[in-house]
Amino acid sequence: MRVNSKAPSWRAGACASTIPAAQPADAAIAADTGNKNMTYLSEIAIICVAVARYTNDSNGEPMPNHTPRPGSPVRGSKTGKPIMALFDLLGRNWALGIIWQLSQQPMTFRHLQDSCESVSPSVLNRRIKELRESGLLERGDAGYQLSDTGQELFQLLAPLGNWSTHWAVLQVENTTEPTSSNT
Repeated sequence: MRVNSKAPSWRAGACASTIPAAQPADAAIAADTGNKNMTYLSEIAIICVAVARYTNDSNGEPMPNHTPRPGSPVRGSKTGKPIMALFDLLGRNWALGIIWQLSQQPMTFRHLQDSCESVSPSVLNRRIKELRESGLLERGDAGYQLSDTGQELFQLLAPLGNWSTHWAVLQVENTTEPTSSNT
């Protein structure tokens, strides 16, 4: 296993380019042969690949580390058009789920985590931070709650719930209809 001579950088992109791609099998081979340096490098490479995977969006573009703001570049818009900044924010994992849950009542972190089922604490913390920075959430006496702006956004999103139910019925009907063949 050859190691790139560049000094390692701990950003995911640079990390992946400075440390060779290692497989879990490499770590097992290193452990069997007693090569601690190879084991260490294999573990770092596996961590770097995992970080790169979870810091990129589905197109391989790096996920911004900042809260999307109108006027600043966001995913899908170099100029940061307001609608694109909103779509970037709402398109992040669990952002809409958090807004949906808090539309019913304020919730503590633990209650919100339980309501959002499989969300990890780190993702929930990150989304809460982004939604608070965007002015959609606030911390009240009973826990996290939608701000006035968040309530306004939810009122605009709520009709999509009804529309999606109708759309789902159409999808089921379209998949159960027999296809006609011209034979």
